[in-house]
Amino acid sequence: MNEGNIKYKLVVFDAFGTLFKCEGCHQKVINEFLGKKHSLNMAIDFHKHVDIELNRLINEKVQKNEFEDFYSLNMKAFLSAIKKYGLKTSEKEVKKYVIKSLNIFKEESTLYPEVYETLNLLKSNGLRMAVVSNGLEETLVANVEKWSLNRYFSKEELVTSDSAKSYKPAEKIFKHVLNLKETKPTEAVMVGDSLFTDIYGAKRIGMTGVYFKHTTPSFLSGQFSFNLKVKPDFVINNLKEVVKIVLNR
Repeated sequence: MNEGNIKYKLVVFDAFGTLFKCEGCHQKVINEFLGKKHSLNMAIDFHKHVDIELNRLINEKVQKNEFEDFYSLNMKAFLSAIKKYGLKTSEKEVKKYVIKSLNIFKEESTLYPEVYETLNLLKSNGLRMAVVSNGLEETLVANVEKWSLNRYFSKEELVTSDSAKSYKPAEKIFKHVLNLKETKPTEAVMVGDSLFTDIYGAKRIGMTGVYFKHTTPSFLSGQFSFNLKVKPDFVINNLKEVVKIVLNR
């Protein structure tokens, strides 16, 4: 790919792990659910199982070209972990903590420090922008409003799996945002922290994939991508690097 000949028009961001961070939020809810009867190591393993199972379920839906809402998939992942570890609890209690685990991303998330500067620079240079997230629309909208990012993204530019009826890395959700912004795949950049859902998903339809590589990546970062030989077009450690990429500087 000769990036110097490309005039990018659209930058699409993943939400959590790219714009917003909520490190330890999910683990905090799981620790509370398990209580003091269980060790910290068990709580960490429980968390890993929930996240890996959730991603497996999402991938299964993508492969079968099916859709099931994000809350239901979270319930199934949580119940799978409960079964694996032989825990006894009521469905009402499980629902309570699944809802809490989803709501905590509204209540305790923060922004990566370079977000405002990055978005300001992109906007001032005439770039279109959007967000694509595997998650609940209300969670994404709440975070955008909480951090005043509605200066950069209108509500229609906040695309979630529940609103698009599709999960990353399916082609459908990426095509949805491209159609929304009337942009060709070759004119668009996807920025995300997941090689599987963000980079693989975007590149399979011709978008440029920019991998936001964290200093301490999630244990999920290679969980589903190692067999796919996913190679991002760019790897960044700071969101501001996106500006240089899209402006070909």
